[in-house]
Amino acid sequence: MESSAMLFLQQSVAPCATGAAHPPLPGTWAVRAGQALSLRPAWAGVLEVARGRVWLTVSGPGGQRPGCDEVLEAGARRVLQPGQHAVLEPWHSPQAAEPVALRWDALAVWQANALADPRPARAAAAADVRQAWQALGQAVAALRAPAAALWQGLVAYGLWRLRHRGTHRGRLAQGVPRVCDGL
Repeated sequence: MESSAMLFLQQSVAPCATGAAHPPLPGTWAVRAGQALSLRPAWAGVLEVARGRVWLTVSGPGGQRPGCDEVLEAGARRVLQPGQHAVLEPWHSPQAAEPVALRWDALAVWQANALADPRPARAAAAADVRQAWQALGQAVAALRAPAAALWQGLVAYGLWRLRHRGTHRGRLAQGVPRVCDGL
């Protein structure tokens, strides 16, 4: 068994020789036909098939029902939670010699929860958008009366200015002092 930096993960795969016909992809495990990879993650993470095709069996909390294995193609990803047990075997045609390449990336708790089931994250985002629209509607309703009063005041002031356009000059000519003339 090869040791790795990922605690509580076991693999029964042999490392590739450096001069092998199919060298491993950087940051991946190579699993050949007849070998298996057993994962028991201590933290949530994403398992990705980087090359090839694998047969996946997941058991444990949140795992698949018994007998519901699946075949993953290159590029497919699955979130594994702590306490689950995943067993992967290459799914090859008999003449395939290229090893399967697998990648494991640990996730923060919030990332794992969002990837495992995106519906709660989408529902939370939709609820946030609904609350924002409601707050905007309440703000508009609260500002409607003051805005209307301001508009009415501006219109009234404009009309008053139009009516009294020339009277100020006439008062000065008659010697009527303004309030601010004495200052």
